[in-house]
Amino acid sequence: MILYKYCNYKYCTAIFNNKRIKVSRPKELNDIYELIPYPYINTKLLDKEIKKGIFTDLIKENIKINNNIIFKNNKEYINYYNSNKNEILENVNNTIIRTIFDGIKEMQNQTAILSLSKDPLNHLMWSHYASGFKGICIGFEYNKTDYNVKKVKYSNKRPELIINEIMDKDKLADFIIELYTTKSTCWKYEKEYRYIYDIKTNNDKIVFNDIDIDKIKEIYISLKTDIKVQKRLKTILNKKKCKNIKLYKIDYINSVNKYNFIKKEINFIDIGI
Repeated sequence: MILYKYCNYKYCTAIFNNKRIKVSRPKELNDIYELIPYPYINTKLLDKEIKKGIFTDLIKENIKINNNIIFKNNKEYINYYNSNKNEILENVNNTIIRTIFDGIKEMQNQTAILSLSKDPLNHLMWSHYASGFKGICIGFEYNKTDYNVKKVKYSNKRPELIINEIMDKDKLADFIIELYTTKSTCWKYEKEYRYIYDIKTNNDKIVFNDIDIDKIKEIYISLKTDIKVQKRLKTILNKKKCKNIKLYKIDYINSVNKYNFIKKEINFIDIGI
C-alpha cells in the first residue's frame, strides 16, 4: 500500500538528507476538533454504578469540601445521596469529564501524527499542502498490517465519550483509536491515513521521526513545480542513488471536459527540462 505526503521542497529534501520526517502533535494539526470527543454519561447507569460503591470516596470527598459534611456511617451517606442525587450526579459527571479531558490533553503531548493520503492526484491536496501546486508529493510504501497505520473515517458526529463504557480497558483502547481516526466529513477529500507515533518528550520542540528512505517508491511533481526545484531534486536523488523511485509529473486532461489530472511517468533525465 502506497500512501502519499504532500509537501514543499524543503520538507522533501530534509527527508532525504536527514532520513527523518517531521511529524505533528495533535494540537499542531489544522482541525480545531482534533481529539475533541463528545462527552456523554448515561446518568441512570452512573446512578447504578454509584450504588454499587464506585466513586464513593470521590463523592464523600466532594461533599466534605463543598458542604462541610462528614458521614458517620454508610447509611447516613446513602440517605444523603438519595436526597441530593441530581446535584451529586452532575458533580460526579463534571469531575469525570474534567479528568478524562486532562488525560486526553496529556495523551496529545505523548503522541505525534504523520498525515498521509491515499490519493496523489487530489486537486485540493496539491493546493493546500504542496505550496499551491509548486511542491512535491512523496509516495511511501506501508504494510497494511502495520498496527500504527490507521485509516481515517469521516463522520458528521464526533466520537462519543461514553464514560460508563470506557471504564472497560478494551473499550477504552477502542475509543482512543476512534478518537485519533475520526474527522468531520468536510475533510473527506483528504482520504487520510495516519501513522501514529509515541513520543517521549513533553516540550514544544519540533518532533522528527526516523524513516527508511527505501520506503519511498514514488515522487510526483506538478506543472507548477519550479524548474530549479526539479533540478535540485534530481541532484539529491542522484546523490542518494534513488534510481528505483518512480517519478511522475501530473498533467491536465485535454481529451475530456473535466477537472481531473493524469500522471505521466518521467525519467531522471527529464527532471528539470
